[in-house]
Amino acid sequence: MKRRFNFILIIVALILFSSCGKAETTINEAYIMTDSSDNELLYEDTDTVVAQIDGAVNAPGVYEISVGLRVRDLVEAAGGMREDAALESINLAEVVTDGLRYHILTIEEYEASRTGSSAKPNINTATIEQLMTLAGIGESKARSIIEYREKNGTFKSVEDLLKVSGIKRGTLDKILADITV
Repeated sequence: MKRRFNFILIIVALILFSSCGKAETTINEAYIMTDSSDNELLYEDTDTVVAQIDGAVNAPGVYEISVGLRVRDLVEAAGGMREDAALESINLAEVVTDGLRYHILTIEEYEASRTGSSAKPNINTATIEQLMTLAGIGESKARSIIEYREKNGTFKSVEDLLKVSGIKRGTLDKILADITV
């Protein structure tokens, strides 16, 4: 009887120890921490990114895709481009950035933006080439804007451009009327 009790006790102990390790692994795979200084969420799970895509795609929406995938993969997840999509309006080889909105222009919108009419570049989605069309923004400043955006997330207002290295009040004042968020 005592042997049977010891045997059962050993089995129960093995089950408990083996399940503890699995639970700990699951918890550590993905978790969210809150920074108490400003209650901002910090995400530790880096396996996926979440991005919004709209405009000339078949199924606009918010998609969760693997880290490192390109805009072309996001477009594919959104059912592909519509017939009226302007392929040259977006860099399909760009790596998708978490939290960004990607807008695929129609041919009509793209042509309007090239002729200088109503379409303003969105600083949260603009390519280097689009940013370089702005007064006072060369390749170096355009790269700085995109690098800041990739590191810190989307701009909440056009004034946030002042946080980008190399962008001063004078530069912002020159482009303020020509950009949007």
